Amino acid sequence: AEYGVFVASKRFLPFPSSFARSTKRKLTTSPEKTPKVELFTVSPTEAPIRLDAFLCKTLSLPKRLSHKFLQSGNVLLNNRPIKKKGLFLRANTTITVQMQGSQDSPIPNPKLPLSILGQSPGHWICVSKPASMSVHPISPTETETLLNAVVHRYPDIIGVMERGLKCGVVHRLDFGTSGAMLFALSDLDWRNLRDLIKNRVVKRIYHAFVCGIFEGDEGREELCLKMRKGKDLAYVTVVENGFGTNTYLNWKVLERFNKHKMMLVEINLGTGFTHQIRITFSHKGYPILGDRIYGKETKGWIPGFNDSRQMLHSRRLEIEDQVIECPYPKDFENLFSILRTGESVPFDVFYAKRFQNAPSGSK
Repeated sequence: AEYGVFVASKRFLPFPSSFARSTKRKLTTSPEKTPKVELFTVSPTEAPIRLDAFLCKTLSLPKRLSHKFLQSGNVLLNNRPIKKKGLFLRANTTITVQMQGSQDSPIPNPKLPLSILGQSPGHWICVSKPASMSVHPISPTETETLLNAVVHRYPDIIGVMERGLKCGVVHRLDFGTSGAMLFALSDLDWRNLRDLIKNRVVKRIYHAFVCGIFEGDEGREELCLKMRKGKDLAYVTVVENGFGTNTYLNWKVLERFNKHKMMLVEINLGTGFTHQIRITFSHKGYPILGDRIYGKETKGWIPGFNDSRQMLHSRRLEIEDQVIECPYPKDFENLFSILRTGESVPFDVFYAKRFQNAPSGSK
């Protein structure tokens, strides 16, 4: 069984153009440059290990990207390309990895503002991403993304992990999501940061305004998710047959606004799946305010407030010995002002009528 919460019905397609922006940008091709070659040897403690698992571990890649990497022919064993992901490697086996990049690189844009929240000089930076801004370009001619601003301040980030127009990007935030995010300044630091995130050493804390009031002050949500491709953009569905990715997150209620039937929720992200927070709360029956994909019913929830983007903010990153907090953007502050100046009413558990038909199994 599969739930495409708020997106499965054809009547919701096509999606609004503002949310289809990232998929409508045209990809361009460019000549390849000489690949960077690295050797990796399987240690006795690792063996035997599947080839795809070894790539995930050594290159800090998600499994799906390791499979694409294998199919590209850039992994060699005995100087011959090997594409069999399930091949088991013995101890002391050495594979050659060609880090195949392209000549494309982001164009520095000195006109874009860049707010540095924290850093480890020479290793990584944590910056504030505005809402309604893409993290990186997908065309060499794009210049209005966050990475264009980063490249202007940190030109050495070009070529990190040979990721072309995604150089240095450790994790992503959706186009409409604001807040703190990390960029690595070297190949080694990119891998280290990816490992820290994978092993839950780096804590990623988000704040979100959700519509409706639910019971409990804290909890944990586990879902099996799968990406789907719609007419205009990709979206996520919840699956129960196990053919997806198991995800989890922990949440706690920070503040209830009973008059407006809304809550401010803090989310500690466990796994990192595309749209995970948004689909999780939508599936639960309490979508994030302004979410045009998973919570269309939230439009106009607060009269007079411009809910043109999902009210989700990457509030805090805890990395190494640093706790880096990103200030709330103006629309968050405006919403706080509206919600906190209203007359308070006695708390009463309220399930909004709009969400009484939430998918079965939602909590």
